[in-house]
Amino acid sequence: MKVASMIRLGLLLALMAQSLSLQAWELDAVLEWMRPLGLGTPLSGLVTEVAVAPGQRVAEGDLLAALDQRLLRAQLDQARAAMEEAEALKSEADRELERARELFDRTVLSIHDLTLAEIDAAQAAAAARRAAAELAEAKLNLEYSVLRAPFDALVLAVLVRPGEVVSNRFEARPLVRLVELKRVIAAAQVDADVASGLQVGQPLAVSWDGASRQGELWALIPNDQGGGFRLEVAAPAPDAGVIVRGAPARIELP
Repeated sequence: MKVASMIRLGLLLALMAQSLSLQAWELDAVLEWMRPLGLGTPLSGLVTEVAVAPGQRVAEGDLLAALDQRLLRAQLDQARAAMEEAEALKSEADRELERARELFDRTVLSIHDLTLAEIDAAQAAAAARRAAAELAEAKLNLEYSVLRAPFDALVLAVLVRPGEVVSNRFEARPLVRLVELKRVIAAAQVDADVASGLQVGQPLAVSWDGASRQGELWALIPNDQGGGFRLEVAAPAPDAGVIVRGAPARIELP
């Protein structure tokens, strides 16, 4: 009887030790949204379209909102015309410089006239570069007038309405707030000793709702007050694509 009791006690202690070991390497965590983001535009203008509503899911590249583009398109046409004119003037200046060099080589043209031709060609080239930069700026402004989803996302809030004038002269205001749909964050607190054995990017498992998902260490952020770190693990979102913010989870450490 004593031998059997000792065996049972040994098994019980082994199970308890295993349980304690597992608990020691699992962290209590909470689920949070991945990359909450307020999207805006550096341009000011009249809002002509709002294509989404709070709670709506959008795919990468989907239209969120747009500003009036009429003035921007006119500026783009003007920049294209200026670019064409500058390129024509540059071509003519290059031809004149080539003729001047030929005449100078034949001692028909003075060094002064050759220098003037070189200056004209250099000024035409500089004007063409300025026109190219203005054209690129006009294209970029037209692109900025349309706000699109940078990734698959859930729209949290729409902060603008059609007909509203957006002024971003001093500070760009967000027009739409959204969060990523494909991944979620499991956040937990760890001390410095545990953090020293971890590396951003390493695989870590996260479990919630009875299912385990393979994620990766997204960030280790020192706490502002006191020691320790905030550990963030990015994991695939559930099929529904939506989580309850603050729901409990577990992070399994190696």
